[in-house]
Amino acid sequence: MYKKENTVPALICFFIFCLCAIACQKNDQSSINPSQIQCINASPDAPALYFLDNYTAIGDSLSFPGNTSYTALAPVTSKFSITNTAANSLTSFYTTLVPGAFYSLFAIDSFSSIRASMVQDIFFTPSPDSMLVRFFHFCPDANYMVAYLENPIDTLYLGTRSFNDQNTFSTYSNFVEIPAGTYNLQLDIDSSAYIFPLNLSGGKVYTIFAGGFLHGSGSSALQASLVVHN
Repeated sequence: MYKKENTVPALICFFIFCLCAIACQKNDQSSINPSQIQCINASPDAPALYFLDNYTAIGDSLSFPGNTSYTALAPVTSKFSITNTAANSLTSFYTTLVPGAFYSLFAIDSFSSIRASMVQDIFFTPSPDSMLVRFFHFCPDANYMVAYLENPIDTLYLGTRSFNDQNTFSTYSNFVEIPAGTYNLQLDIDSSAYIFPLNLSGGKVYTIFAGGFLHGSGSSALQASLVVHN
C-alpha cells in the first residue's frame, strides 16, 4: 500500500537552514580587508591629544610631535574626533574609509585653532639602499617656505610650500624614492635658512613635516619631525 509522506515539516527545516546560512555569511567579517590609520600630533602647543574613531580611542594619547603605529579599522563611514580629554571634543569630521587603504591623521595648527588633516598613504617597501619620502608644512606661523633635501651627492626640491597645502594639492601627498643616507632638510623662510640634519634609513618610508612655531622656543620651536610608515 502506498503511504503519502508529509513534506511540509521537511520544507520548513530546509528554509530555516538556508536563513541561518545566509545570516552566518553576513556576520562573517573574515573576508573584509580593514583600513589602516596612523595618528600624529603636529600641533606644537597642544597638550597630549587623543584620536577617536566613533568614540573609541586609537592608541594612547600623543604629545607633540608623537605618532601611533597603524591601527586596523573597519572600512565604513566613521566619525573621527580629536580630544584632549575623554569628554572634550576639539574637532571632528566624518569620512568613509576605503578597504585596504592606509591613512595618516594629523592634528595641526595651534591649539586654539586645532583641526584635523587626513591624507591617504600610498607606498611600497623600497629596496635597502633607497627610501620613500614626502614633506608637509605644518608650521602655523610661517606663510611660505622653500624646502630641499640635500647631501653632497643629491638634492631633492620639495617645493615652495604653504601651510597644509597637501590638502589642496593632492600630489604633495605622494612619496618620492631617493637614495638612503644622511640629508639636510633646508627650509628657506623670509630670507633665512633653517637646516635640520636627518638620517634616513634604507627600506623605510617617511613623512617629514616642518612643525613647531617659526617664532617659538624650546619644544615648540621650528623643527623637522619624522613619521615612519613601515
